[in-house]
Amino acid sequence: MNSVSYRTLTKHAVKEQLLNNLWTIVGVLAIAPIIGLVQWILGDSVIFEINGFRILDEIAKGTLPAIPVAGAAIGAITAFAAWIISIINAATARTYLGAGMSRGAIFRMNLVVWLASALFMALLATLAMFGHFIATGDFSGDLIVTLPAQIGAAFEAMPGILWFAPAIVFLVMLYAHAAGYFVSIIFVRLPWWIPVGALITVVIAVPLLFGVDDPFLLWWSGSFLKFSNPMASFAAQTVFDTAIFVALSWLALRRLPLRR
Repeated sequence: MNSVSYRTLTKHAVKEQLLNNLWTIVGVLAIAPIIGLVQWILGDSVIFEINGFRILDEIAKGTLPAIPVAGAAIGAITAFAAWIISIINAATARTYLGAGMSRGAIFRMNLVVWLASALFMALLATLAMFGHFIATGDFSGDLIVTLPAQIGAAFEAMPGILWFAPAIVFLVMLYAHAAGYFVSIIFVRLPWWIPVGALITVVIAVPLLFGVDDPFLLWWSGSFLKFSNPMASFAAQTVFDTAIFVALSWLALRRLPLRR
């Protein structure tokens, strides 16, 4: 496939991913007004709450900071959507191979899409961060959330945590894309029973060997890549895991046959 076709496909893929991110954000932002409208129309007959905690009411009273809460919800849901989209993209690898695109070009295209998606979300997070600072007049970056007694005490994050929001969003989006692609490409590359068998082995063997209920939390709960600064630990662990997903995805893709 010539370079012009590759650039065209890459631009189209990036455009589609950014539009998907944008529509996900619009959808999430539309949920709160809809819930508020339903609550206003139906009154106390329908109450949206979590353990007696009315999120919209608390935001309206100022107990919860609106922009960070909305940003966290948008970031989590957009990352989940990116994970799903990357699963779908990996499943189409053979289609691109059949069209004459090299394995290297396919993987580079996906890497460009992931980076563009992560940068786009980090940019929006930066705008939201400064919007919150300007709205509250507080540029410290501190985040303190007061929770009701039935849920817990006041929650205070690491000092200046909001200043790290763009970096957090960037890393989480990259992680979601890479993880989704890896989960899918191993099923594309290998017979289904191999990855399923490996997953079952992990779920059964890890709790027996290490005495943990959730084997997927063992990696994060251990002492690997832990630093005195929580953000340094988070960044190092996320970058390391993302690099593993990228490397393993490339190993699977580079040996992917055109036909199973």
